[in-house]
Amino acid sequence: MASQTHQEDVLAFPLQLVYLSDAEGIVQVLLSSFVMLDLIKLEQLLERDLTAMAPSDVQRLIDKGRLSDLPLTQVNKRVVSIVDQSVDHSQCYRIRSQSTDHWLDYAATDMEQLRAHAQQAMISQAVVSADELHDTSTDLAQVNQAISTFTVLRIKQRLQETLDLPPMPETCRRIIELRVDPYAETRALAGAIELDPGMSAQVLGWARSPFYGARKDINTVEDAVIRVLGFDLVINLALGLSLGKAIAVPRTGPHGYANIWQQALVVATICQRVAQRQRLAEPGLAYLCGLLHNYGFLILGHVFPPQFDLVNRHIEANPHLNRYLIEYQILGMTREQCTSCLMQQWQMPEEVGVVIRHYHEDEYDGDHDSMVALLHCVSRTLRRLNFGDGCLQKPVPSMLEKLGIDYEDLKTLCQSVLDQQDEFSDIVRLLHNHRH
Repeated sequence: MASQTHQEDVLAFPLQLVYLSDAEGIVQVLLSSFVMLDLIKLEQLLERDLTAMAPSDVQRLIDKGRLSDLPLTQVNKRVVSIVDQSVDHSQCYRIRSQSTDHWLDYAATDMEQLRAHAQQAMISQAVVSADELHDTSTDLAQVNQAISTFTVLRIKQRLQETLDLPPMPETCRRIIELRVDPYAETRALAGAIELDPGMSAQVLGWARSPFYGARKDINTVEDAVIRVLGFDLVINLALGLSLGKAIAVPRTGPHGYANIWQQALVVATICQRVAQRQRLAEPGLAYLCGLLHNYGFLILGHVFPPQFDLVNRHIEANPHLNRYLIEYQILGMTREQCTSCLMQQWQMPEEVGVVIRHYHEDEYDGDHDSMVALLHCVSRTLRRLNFGDGCLQKPVPSMLEKLGIDYEDLKTLCQSVLDQQDEFSDIVRLLHNHRH
């Protein structure tokens, strides 16, 4: 029996086992953990239209004895085996499947048995290193290049022209002006929201939701702000809602619109609570960064409709890679690069663009570093708790030090919000339905 070790203990030869399926059956692919499975090459090789199996489906078949955490080494008519050429010859291997975060030892003799009946092919791509994506000086050029590659638009000088995104909604512009005005009043916020009847209905819906105590006597936006929600919460949720109105993306599937808002609300809530507890920064700004940290997902879905599904399929088929590496590999840019540029173009608070652009970095030490550390630590901790699409790695100790918080304490705080996430369902539904 193979022994299990945790991800951090991986030695020299880590491999990833991926299960995919279609109507014909199952395909198991074994490849290096340092490369990306290329679905186009795989589908051309097999002449099949494959989808990565969900971890829960893999685990269900493992429990029934039809699959294994380790590659099947016997000929099975329902399972096609492929070994990528990135798998070198070695004395031993460590393998991780889609169903577990643990690594399993795999002997060279077992690998030879697998090679004997498996197809061997080059169905992977090398990926850029994370360090190469930390240089912000090339962001605009990479965004421009990506746009020119995947659309009929010619390269233009200004990002606003190149992105070809709708202009910022007027309601959103008013809300942003209030967001950065330290003397903004509740009446002005209510007035801006009331210009949009749909948004007014959403704010009243939030105020009446079970998560906020279901105050049925709330009849005006100003009542909702003053008596239930508070200025910061309303202005940030309204901002997210108004930004979402300008973007049209798929609404279903594992990376659908509703799930993105669920993730945004959870991350925003935790960021706000940590900022309040640790007295790091303005809690409302921390909430805003959390709320918009994944906004680039919506942008990519809007700008690159044909490639959007391909990116998501590759993310599902490459659970061993951080998803921003996959985005860069396929699109030539990441959602963080695109969002950061757009936040600058729309003249959002400077902190928002900086935090979103840099929160994946391990040792960021530039402007607004405590806010970057906040989103870095929260997104990674949530991923370790199997929520969201943050980096696979644990928060870097130096980033935790910037927050002045212990990792176990942060995990406890994150888990407490996750335990309440069903209470966000009404708000997520309202955000989701607003696009109908």
